[in-house]
Amino acid sequence: LVGMTQDAKWVALGSWNAYGVSIFNPHTGEQIAHMDMGAHALPIFSPDNRLLATTPDGVRVWSTVDWERVADVRARGGTASDLGIAFSPDSRVLAVSQPTGTTRLVDPATGLDWAVLTHHDQNAGSYLRFSPDQRRLVTASVDERRVVRSWDLGLIREELSRRGLDWPADVLQPSPPSD
Repeated sequence: LVGMTQDAKWVALGSWNAYGVSIFNPHTGEQIAHMDMGAHALPIFSPDNRLLATTPDGVRVWSTVDWERVADVRARGGTASDLGIAFSPDSRVLAVSQPTGTTRLVDPATGLDWAVLTHHDQNAGSYLRFSPDQRRLVTASVDERRVVRSWDLGLIREELSRRGLDWPADVLQPSPPSD
C-alpha cells in the first residue's frame, strides 16, 4: 500500500503481510523513517504534506517534520484493522470509518472528534473520499452490494448550527466552486 505527498517529496510504503510503514525519498531511494505498527498498514498523506495518517492499530497521525506521532485515533468497536481513512482537502479533518458502523470526523492534530456520522445499517465503509470543495463525504464498502453514501456536510452543519453544536467555522469550510 502506497501513499505519496502532493509535492512528491516522500513516499510511504505499507505492506499487506509485513509490519510497519517505511518512508522513502522517491528521488534518491533513501529510507527516511520507519514506523512500527501492525500488518496491512495503509499510509495516506494530508494534502498540505504536513501529516501522515496510518492504519491499522487504530489510526496514528505523524508529523512529516520529524516523523513523530502527534495523535492517536482509537477505533471504537470490535477491530482496529480495515479502517477507512481520508483527509479533507484543507487537511483540517481526517474521516475515519469505525467497526461500529459510524464515520468519525476527527481533528488530526489532536485525535478529537468534530462529529460522528451514524450509518443505520452499521456499514461505515472502507473507502472514504471528500469532494474537492469539502461539501460532501462519500463512503463505500468493500462489499459492492452495499450502499454508497454521500454525506452533505453543508446540510449537516446547518442542522448542527441550529442546535448550537456546530464544529469551528474554519473547519471544513466549503471552498468556492472552481472555474
